[in-house]
Amino acid sequence: MQTRAIGSVEVRAKIATRESGEFFLGRQPGVDRMVVLRKLRADLLSNTRLVERFRREARLGGRVVHPNIVGIFDLFGSRGDHYLVMEHVDGPDLREILSWDRKLRPGIVARIGLELARGLSEVHDRGVIHGDFRPENIQLSRWGDVKIGGFGYAREADEEEPPELPVESEYSAPPLGAAGAPAARLDVYSFGVVLREMLTTHGEPPSGLRASRLERSLARLIEQCVAELAAQRPSAAAIVAKLEAIQTRLGAPETRNEIAAWLVLARRGTPAQVKPAEKAKPPARVEVRETAEGPRAKRKIGLPLAGGGVLALLLGASLFGPAPAPSDPEADLDVTPPVNAGVDTATASVRFAVYPWAEVSIDARKPFLTPRAAELELSAGRHRVVFKHPTFGEVSREIQLEAGTTSVVRHVFQKASRP
Repeated sequence: MQTRAIGSVEVRAKIATRESGEFFLGRQPGVDRMVVLRKLRADLLSNTRLVERFRREARLGGRVVHPNIVGIFDLFGSRGDHYLVMEHVDGPDLREILSWDRKLRPGIVARIGLELARGLSEVHDRGVIHGDFRPENIQLSRWGDVKIGGFGYAREADEEEPPELPVESEYSAPPLGAAGAPAARLDVYSFGVVLREMLTTHGEPPSGLRASRLERSLARLIEQCVAELAAQRPSAAAIVAKLEAIQTRLGAPETRNEIAAWLVLARRGTPAQVKPAEKAKPPARVEVRETAEGPRAKRKIGLPLAGGGVLALLLGASLFGPAPAPSDPEADLDVTPPVNAGVDTATASVRFAVYPWAEVSIDARKPFLTPRAAELELSAGRHRVVFKHPTFGEVSREIQLEAGTTSVVRHVFQKASRP
């Protein structure tokens, strides 16, 4: 269809027609962003209840501004029609992902669940009950963002009027029952059902001795979320804390990076080997002090890449810690090894943090896929590392590893940078 302007949106193409309305891909040139324009169907305009629900969705959904919530930017009328301007999420919904012919790995289930719990916790903190938490209302972007949308049945947490409910389904929670039970526990029940569906796609997960520790932890959490009595279900904030503890407190950026890597591979039909992050003691962050004995602390080294990407070697950092600040591009890589008494001076440990993901080979050895939880033991000295990605190309660089140290090699493909 030809581009035409509706309000502040340049409409590019019609992308879907659903019971709730028509959806168009558009762009807001004033702020240079892609959006989804939703139009209430013409035959529903005479239904005051549905028009009010449309407005309430904009009001309550727009109240919650959070990285794990589909943003609602505007509500307006034009020539008698009602329009909603929403964030464009470039990726599939969870229902589509669940239809793929494979079982989601527990590590990915835990990471998607953590992002969902973060968003749901913010919804409840803003005094909103979602009311329709199910896979169709959850979207994943190619950047690994996990976002909750579909606020058509949302309501204020303290509303006294009986809520309008969607068609009853497996995601519908039993009545709250006991007086005083928080209404937010209805969403928690639905969250538990979605988490269970992800974990058991195309068959039951291993049980007993066959189940991994992560699967057992997720199963216990699901059991708590779908408890018959609402008062026994945890809050969304408590779920966030539980999932962060299970995964060694991964931050949101690290979680998104791993989901993005898995999503690319899952679409190609090869699920990524995502494992729970290993627990590690945080390294001391100290300054380099030159003494008569030489440097007595680990050093941070920057290595610029010409056109291929950004690569940094951070000595003494955790695998998914904050990105190091840029250092001198002319820094000498042949740094005097630090003094490390009691360690093997012939080898070094190394980990790789790559955005969005890569096939990595070292010194022409058999490649492996990131993210990878386990460290690699390599001989001290120089090594040639090749990063390959089917979309962003191949980058080859040398790194210098110091004996007896633990290093992190970070790489970001330039063309994969967020818009």
